[in-house]
Amino acid sequence: MIGIVTPTLNSEKYLKFTIESIKKLKKENICKYLIIDGGSIDKTLKICFENDLEVFSLPKGNMYKAINFGLRKFDVEWLTYINSDDILNAEMVIDAINKYGDSADIIYGDTKYIDSRGDLIYTYKGANTSLFDGIFLKGYLPFSQPGTIIRSNVFSKLGGFSEKYKYASDLDFFISAYLNGVRFKRYEKECLASFRIHGNQITKVHSKDMKVEIQDILKNYKNKLNVSYCGLDIYINKFINIRSYFSRCTYLINKYLLKIYDDK
Repeated sequence: MIGIVTPTLNSEKYLKFTIESIKKLKKENICKYLIIDGGSIDKTLKICFENDLEVFSLPKGNMYKAINFGLRKFDVEWLTYINSDDILNAEMVIDAINKYGDSADIIYGDTKYIDSRGDLIYTYKGANTSLFDGIFLKGYLPFSQPGTIIRSNVFSKLGGFSEKYKYASDLDFFISAYLNGVRFKRYEKECLASFRIHGNQITKVHSKDMKVEIQDILKNYKNKLNVSYCGLDIYINKFINIRSYFSRCTYLINKYLLKIYDDK
């Protein structure tokens, strides 16, 4: 059984795709799903009620406070959250838990990056654990958060996501987990989720605030992570993901050519 939370705030544009991606888990009765809403005034709540979802309301201002609130409602073995513009690959999540449920505390994998229409931009491969130190020290996650599955006792032991941060608490949580000896396993079969890139997402609108938080987080951990191969780790990871750079270039070229064609 897995507990899933989606924090929402005026999320009507993409929420239906997120909900649809979780329906298979709900249909097979292996998922509990909660929406934690920050006071939406669009059709977000209407979409939730039409899909018979349980909704809790919290004051807006901190996404991680909403995520913690929701995840602490569950009495299940596995936990995750998926943002209201992202998509979970339900079949692969089930397969990942079946495969690594006995040997892992956090299961992560690869992620598709899609545009506002759902078209693939590129695929990002999660890094091997041997590269974690160097990637963390550069202020990056060695995998994308969507689709990452966390054992509930690990979430409890670490106290959930720090509510000190509004934009980069994932980084703080996963570094802490890594340094506490939590068992990470990479699922390699297929992507566990899709991350949607669009103009209104938090990572774009609050990019400067996120960078400030990342620097604060790194101050807490820089003396605890192994700095020996810091520079090398990040370049090895970039080489592993070299196909994603070509995919991005191809996507941008095609987009540019389509624009020229439409303008004509």
